[in-house]
Amino acid sequence: EEWYNKLPGEELLNEVIQTNCERDEPKEIRIPLKAYLKKDSGVGQLIVLIEPTKKAWDECQANNWQYRQIISVWLQCTRLAADVFVCSGIYKLKGKWTFYLQFIPLNSSQPTNITLRKINSYSFFALPVINSVAGSTSNILTAWVTELMTGAPINQAIVSVSNKTKETNQQGLCIIENYTTQNDESIENRILVVEKDDDQCMSVDIYSYASVPDAYVWHVFNDRGLYKPKEEVHIKGYVRFLKVKDEAKLPTYAHGTIHYTIYDPRGQQLQESQVELNNYGAFDVKFTLPDNVNLD
Repeated sequence: EEWYNKLPGEELLNEVIQTNCERDEPKEIRIPLKAYLKKDSGVGQLIVLIEPTKKAWDECQANNWQYRQIISVWLQCTRLAADVFVCSGIYKLKGKWTFYLQFIPLNSSQPTNITLRKINSYSFFALPVINSVAGSTSNILTAWVTELMTGAPINQAIVSVSNKTKETNQQGLCIIENYTTQNDESIENRILVVEKDDDQCMSVDIYSYASVPDAYVWHVFNDRGLYKPKEEVHIKGYVRFLKVKDEAKLPTYAHGTIHYTIYDPRGQQLQESQVELNNYGAFDVKFTLPDNVNLD
């Protein structure tokens, strides 16, 4: 059985479309999908698979049919945006522990007898006494749900991950503690689902990484990935100021001016300018590609 027959959901469209294009010649073909989204809001989740017919594959390729190219695209038609920040927290101790303090100079890897006034650095380790119970790493996830178009926070959105559910506050924030264990690598624990009314968005592959206090984080995207000369390009982005507080990462809206430079694939500068962030830390950039632009 083909792998795509095991995908979740209901099959909505299955038909052959005549492209009428020459080999190695790009051609833009529009496939309306609005009818397969929710009628009132126009939101929904779609998986689109594109593959050649067996006849077309045999004419263009000498490879076996089972090695044909299948293009798969996951479309999230949503008005929701979810910023997800994960940190591994700290190691919490449970039970009765005995602590031993060990002083180690910076230029030595072995303990040495020195006075406190001459200590360059120190470390400590803990040894459990009988019947003590070790703790576990506390994984903490911070989700910030906003409107995709404006960046405004969304209140009372439902955030779910690893069978745990929280609701966002008036700032669009919610914190989920211990959403996964330290050694749990199951795919379900790396999928976050956000729901508000009939809208839904998902974020996959959630991983923890080293915390960098007082850092700016960016998310920049364009309206489509393929352009031709003389077409208009639209770029949108969000900037967040990420501050680590205790064991959680708390984002806030960034403010100020963004200076940007746009290059073509060959490194030639196309545009240089600046744009002001709005109240929600968002910005929009649009420009027209020149007639002689190199897009290879």
